[in-house]
Amino acid sequence: MFRRLLPVLAIALLAASCSTSEVLATVNGVDITEQDLYQVYPEWEESTNLSGEDLRQAVSNLVVFEAIGQAAEDQYGVVLDDAAIAERMENPPDRYATILVPELMTGTANDEIRRLNAVQSLLTDAIGPQLFAADLGGYDGWLESRPETVARVCMRYILVATTEDAANAIDRLNAGEDFAVVVAEVSLDQSAPDGLLVNDEGSCLISLALFNDTIVVAAIDAELGEPIGPVPIGTSYAVLRFEDRVLPTPAELAADPMEWADPAPINATYSGWTSDVLREADISVSPVLGRWSSAGFGIEPPPN
Repeated sequence: MFRRLLPVLAIALLAASCSTSEVLATVNGVDITEQDLYQVYPEWEESTNLSGEDLRQAVSNLVVFEAIGQAAEDQYGVVLDDAAIAERMENPPDRYATILVPELMTGTANDEIRRLNAVQSLLTDAIGPQLFAADLGGYDGWLESRPETVARVCMRYILVATTEDAANAIDRLNAGEDFAVVVAEVSLDQSAPDGLLVNDEGSCLISLALFNDTIVVAAIDAELGEPIGPVPIGTSYAVLRFEDRVLPTPAELAADPMEWADPAPINATYSGWTSDVLREADISVSPVLGRWSSAGFGIEPPPN
C-alpha cells in the first residue's frame, strides 16, 4: 500500500514482510494487508480480535489514503518524495498544526500517522489550488472572480453604536483629524489605540478572508486612504480606512497559491475531488470486516 508515497526501500521491506499477511482491503488492485495496518496503527498488532467499528475506521482510513495517492499520481502526476514529507512534518504550516504537531493532535499521534497526515496536507496543497483555479477559468479568472480569497489588506477601524456616530466620525476624519484621536474619543473598541489591526507578527497586512462578509465587500473596491462606512459589524457599526491592499499577479498566484490563498475554499474543493475519487475507485474489503459502502465512504459492518 502507499506504493506511490513511501520510499522505495521501505516498500521493498514491507512487501517482503507482508507476503503471507491477510488482505484486509483492495484498492484498484492494490492490497492493504494486516502488516500495513500494524505499520500505521501498531496498537492493533497486540489485539487478538481484528474486528469491530474501530478496526473498520482504521482500515477505511488506509483505503482513503491509498485511493487518493493513486489518483494524485494518475491525474496530476503528483509523486511525493521523502524530503518533502519530512520537511512538512518538521515545519508544518500553521494551517496544519492540529494534524502534524504531536502536542496539538487528538488521539493516536505516532510518527506514521503524522507521516500520512503530512502526505495528505501536501496533496491538498498540490491539487486543491489546481482544482479551484480550473473551476474559475484559471488563475486570471480566480483573481477576477474571487479576489477576496487571496487579497491582503491593511485596515484601520472605528467601532461605534449608531450610523449617526459613524457619519460624525467620517466627517471628522475628512476634516483632517488624526485617526488615533477619533479612535480614542469615540470608538467602542480601544484594543488598537490608533485603530490599526495587526497580526501576531506585527504586520498590518492581513488576509481579507479572515474578516466578515461586510468588510470583505467593502475592502475590494474601497479607495485607499479614504474612510468609508457605516459598515455593519454585528449590532454595531464600523468606520473603515484601508491603508493598503495587496493582490498577487496571476503568475505569483500560480507559482505559490497556498502562500496567498484562504485555505477554506481550497480544502472544500479538494474534499469534493477526494469524494469523487473514492466513489469511482474499485474498492473491496474482507468479508470479515463487512463491505465498502455503496456511497463510497467507509466500511459497512457485515450483516448479523
